[in-house]
Amino acid sequence: MVSWRESLSGFLSVPKSEVWRSLFKKKMMIAGIVLLILNVFTAAFAPYLAWHDPIRDMQVADDYALPAWMAIFPHARELPRNILKEIKYKDWIFMSTGGLANHLTTLAHSENFTISYRRMGLQASGEAQVIMKYRFEYPYTPPKTFAVYIPINITFTGLESVQYRLAVLLKGEGRDKPYTLHDSYPPWRSTNFIRWGEKPLTLHSRDIKVAASMGINPLYENPAEVVFNKRGLYELIITLYLRDRGDSDKLGKLEATFGIISLKIPGLLYGMLGTNMLGADIFSQLIYGARISLMIGVSAAILIVALGLLVGIIAGYFGGFIDQMLMFNTDLLMQIPNLPIILMVMLVFGRNIYIIVFIIALLSWMGVARQLRAWTLSLKEAAYVEASRAAGATDFYIIFKVVAPQLVPIIAYFLAMTVPFAVFLEAGLSLLGFGDPFFPSWGKMLNEAYYFGGFSKLAWWWIAPPITAILILALSFVLIGYSLEEVFHPRLRRR
Repeated sequence: MVSWRESLSGFLSVPKSEVWRSLFKKKMMIAGIVLLILNVFTAAFAPYLAWHDPIRDMQVADDYALPAWMAIFPHARELPRNILKEIKYKDWIFMSTGGLANHLTTLAHSENFTISYRRMGLQASGEAQVIMKYRFEYPYTPPKTFAVYIPINITFTGLESVQYRLAVLLKGEGRDKPYTLHDSYPPWRSTNFIRWGEKPLTLHSRDIKVAASMGINPLYENPAEVVFNKRGLYELIITLYLRDRGDSDKLGKLEATFGIISLKIPGLLYGMLGTNMLGADIFSQLIYGARISLMIGVSAAILIVALGLLVGIIAGYFGGFIDQMLMFNTDLLMQIPNLPIILMVMLVFGRNIYIIVFIIALLSWMGVARQLRAWTLSLKEAAYVEASRAAGATDFYIIFKVVAPQLVPIIAYFLAMTVPFAVFLEAGLSLLGFGDPFFPSWGKMLNEAYYFGGFSKLAWWWIAPPITAILILALSFVLIGYSLEEVFHPRLRRR
């Protein structure tokens, strides 16, 4: 039987070019490198491959949206897709009515437009209204939500005794009465009180105030399903009412400035993998998750092997009291359960990705140290080590310049096989809710799926991709590690 020590001694005498040829003749090695390159490429080009920022971009579609490709199935074919209307000045249909309509003007800017009312002196009392209409088609089954964003700013200069009122309505084809999303009345807003100035409006169908304005009880009915209850043409109507009591001759003007008004109907079909409970794109989270898993896995593996190398090579080379002390502490740490310590550290210092890497490394180097100590015990008796001592080399020179380079093959093997361990441990911590909340990781995706209905809804498109990605990343390093082991250990080489 050929031992690992004999294998290593024989391997070190082989030219490095032959070593590389032996490695790249192995299909496992090639497969592992291909999978690793795929993960590295995904991590490096995540901003170009992902459509959204996985942390900041929420509500890119409706909550729990299905993947867009599921439209091939009959039950999902008619589900709504994202509808986003950016309504500019040229898209509106304007109509002015009332006795003071001739005092109204509309002026378009680059992206904004302003509706102005000017008082030229003492005049009769009267009213005016500006009606803005935008028509659009809705071709899908009823959505779950919708939202209207109206950037508006109303200012007035020198006016007294002028009142205004703003209303936003939504009307479906065939309906006699529109639904009122917002009405600033009661009371009429007065230019005598500057505190009544209008601010940008965000009208969401899940807002209780919006539902109340529509006359819908959201506990029993979904406002979005009620409004968009059928396919067809719809109208978004914004009406600005003005009323001048005519009891002042003070000159002045009122200006209502509108920006680009947005109408968004989030879809229930979206992207490659749909959305999560916050409407975030799952595909983007999957792509960016490769960065976190690679960074944690490789960083933790480097620290684990570095600590294990430092302790193992010093203990093996010096022996005696130093060896006993270091190995006693190593054995002691090996008996401590890792998970409770990790969780306690996370509770004390917070859920930080750098703390995760540090604590994984700090509690996982002991096995590497024991293995490398055993190798060092055999190597320190080698002839070239004795020759270095005879030449007057110091102990630390021999450790790091003579012995350590001979351990490079074993170190490479430990690096490859430690990365999957760190990746799985980080995924487990994130699944338990102890991952960094500010970094999108595959474990965090599984945590969200578990706690927010992914498992109960059997949303396999949400659950399976992160699990598959973790397994592929771990498999790439395992294949590389096994290939290295076969080259280093003749007993495992295939005939």
